[in-house]
Amino acid sequence: MTSLSYPQNNSYLNTGLSLLKKLAKYSLDNDGFPKSRNIRQLSFYLKYFILIREWFKESQNEIPDFINENIYYLGQAYAFIWQNNKIDFLFNGNHKTNNHDFDFYLKKLGYNFKNQNNELGGYVVLNSKKNSLIMDVGSSPNKKLSSNYQAGALSFEIISNSKKLISNCGYFQKIDHQLNEISKSSAVHSTLILDDKSSCNFNKVKGKKSKINQELKILKKK
Repeated sequence: MTSLSYPQNNSYLNTGLSLLKKLAKYSLDNDGFPKSRNIRQLSFYLKYFILIREWFKESQNEIPDFINENIYYLGQAYAFIWQNNKIDFLFNGNHKTNNHDFDFYLKKLGYNFKNQNNELGGYVVLNSKKNSLIMDVGSSPNKKLSSNYQAGALSFEIISNSKKLISNCGYFQKIDHQLNEISKSSAVHSTLILDDKSSCNFNKVKGKKSKINQELKILKKK
């Protein structure tokens, strides 16, 4: 915003765009899904990339290609996670939210995203006419990006007639509470349990979000 407000100094704009490129490359995978696998971050990135794009339009500056590309892929991911289902999946720190206002905002600005894939970002969504099965089949994120991750490999949700029959419990959000560590690192949600073991373990640092100590890699999804 500062660089667009002072167009006579191109160094501001070049520096800002360079930082934004690095942030996107560090945080997003090739499909535009956050590498943290956090669904709330997906909406956050999409919202602010669109806001930045609209600033470029208002200032009558050419919109950089990488901003359009990131919005396209983030929009595809947003359609997969939210717009195709209109219900929150409570995996990896996601909350119950209300994205209807954001959907109205997107429609007002002329953004229309579609995605008919069954898998994205380590999640699978299988739909019939009335029922949906949603499952976490992805590898755990990089340790540095794992503060919102939950040991939820094979956790699933089932939706029938737009109502949840089986829901992931998520985890307790207050980081200083003992339930935070317990609920992040154990199968206290709708998970298929193998050998009574969690898929990952976490390092707890006082006053900070715990991060993965031992990672999980998915080799054969089938």
